[in-house]
Amino acid sequence: MAVPKSLIVWIALLLLSFIVPTFIPAKQNKSAPARKDQTLSATEFSDLTDAETKVRYAFGTKAFQRGLRSAGGIKRTSASRKPEPTELDKAAKTYRDLLKTQSTPGVLRRIFIIDHARQVPLDETLLEKDLPRALKEAGVQPDKITTEQRLWRGIYGKPTSVAAADLPRFTDLIKATNLRFLKTKALADLYAAAGETKQASAYENVFTASATRSVAKQGALNISLLLVFLTGLFLLILFLVAAKTGNWGLINRQATLPRVLGWGDLLDTFVFYLALMKFTPLIASFVVSRLSLEPTPATLLTFYASLQAGIGLTALLYLWRTARKRGVTLADIGLRAPRGLLAEIGYGIGGFCAVLPITLLLGVVSRLIFQHDQTRTPNPIMPLMAAEQDPVRRLIIFLMVSVGAPLFEELFFRGTLFSGLRTRYGWVLSGVISGAVFALAHPPQDWLPIFGLGFAFATMREMRQSLVPTMTAHFLQNSLAFISISLLFGS
Repeated sequence: MAVPKSLIVWIALLLLSFIVPTFIPAKQNKSAPARKDQTLSATEFSDLTDAETKVRYAFGTKAFQRGLRSAGGIKRTSASRKPEPTELDKAAKTYRDLLKTQSTPGVLRRIFIIDHARQVPLDETLLEKDLPRALKEAGVQPDKITTEQRLWRGIYGKPTSVAAADLPRFTDLIKATNLRFLKTKALADLYAAAGETKQASAYENVFTASATRSVAKQGALNISLLLVFLTGLFLLILFLVAAKTGNWGLINRQATLPRVLGWGDLLDTFVFYLALMKFTPLIASFVVSRLSLEPTPATLLTFYASLQAGIGLTALLYLWRTARKRGVTLADIGLRAPRGLLAEIGYGIGGFCAVLPITLLLGVVSRLIFQHDQTRTPNPIMPLMAAEQDPVRRLIIFLMVSVGAPLFEELFFRGTLFSGLRTRYGWVLSGVISGAVFALAHPPQDWLPIFGLGFAFATMREMRQSLVPTMTAHFLQNSLAFISISLLFGS
């Protein structure tokens, strides 16, 4: 089938989306829902994640052991009396390493709290030089900078000194900071410094309970991932045996269906989707950044979530129109569940298990390759998930990541691109090409694991002749990332 003439228009728009930004003067961009946390490089974000993990593990295990001792479960030993938990020392070092490139108020505040827990004296250089500079860069007024310096000196200085009259103001200041997990620890230290032992004990109990829950939740997640990993290894071996012997019945492969839509129509709709994904946000950012507006984070996030949904639905409408014009339905590109919806969802769950060992291995290889590249940046959605604490905005992010992305990406990468390639090539080559294109749509340091995902999803699409398993596996993959970041950076 001939390639539609409209394809030329979509290719031109796609090329323009790469060319136009080079001619737009750099300007303060108010249109993206960015925060200070999102300026981190991929290495810095990885270090921040590592530090946050160590902090929670250190406080959590300490609280857990204290709980066991109080219940008579374990005896106190010299090791359990060590004043400086190893993981806490490592976390403090990681945070200090971050200061070389990210001297932000949040990092500095955490160092103050962690150093006190390690029984290390307050760092006067950080308090007198680094903190005022970081707060000034964040737009904090001079009087509030002085107040915050008084706060940390009063709590962690020698001697500690917090006046009763300052407690309400200092309490509000700590609650306004983005300390998340360490917020109640800072409040406990504040009231202890003020001599309010009852209130300090109440906050300490809340913190201890939070620390214990954090470790328990992370432990449960790790055990679950181990079970998924082992299940995935078994399913991978089963797949390899089926591929080697040609006994595809082992993995319940369905017969390949004829391709009703031709290569030209499928390529046209896929490039239309890519052009919309690249060009529309570019125009929106250009227009919004030049308006005299100060949109709130909630407004920006809602705007971009709506933009993502609008782009996906517009592309879906274009695909439906093309299919209808050819006398076919969307079932012909994989929106079908001939063996039942639950059967296809179950296949997708099994596929997700099989994909996990692949993505973990490729992720390790990718980190080794890019570990010395300081210019690489994390996937933009990861710092956004880590920074956002508002429940409504977190729900919006979840819908974007775990619903919108699996739905539209599977429709067009596995639905149109892979199906189009299958009109000309075998499923392995089609899976490799579509997986490579899928990877190129993501940051370079994610190319290897994303390629693995793309090829695995294409394989599922071929094995079942349905997009339902790939959407299910994609949903679980993105939801896993969302849950992991939520557990790590949640309050």
